Amino acid sequence: MMRKSGGHSTLLIIVAFLGIVLTLWMLFGPDSTSTSGGGGGAATGSGCKQSHTVVAGDDLSHLASRYGTSIGALANANGITNPNLIYVGQVLCVDP
Repeated sequence: MMRKSGGHSTLLIIVAFLGIVLTLWMLFGPDSTSTSGGGGGAATGSGCKQSHTVVAGDDLSHLASRYGTSIGALANANGITNPNLIYVGQVLCVDP
């Protein structure tokens, strides 16, 4: 049986491309200054008295409970359009 050559090189190209995309996302991906998608960034320079930096596992429901506020209030204060979408490293204003 003859094996078609080029299959491995195609796979290597795809893996290299994904590596580049992942690297770029890690360098320039969502951060605390992003206002698209999940939004955020309102905690910096907005007179916020108390802020929280999002860590893995955080969600607005638990943060609202922890800081004595509501999910809607957190979303509004931080310009978050999708309350289910916050990012690790995002700085949120959590003033009660």
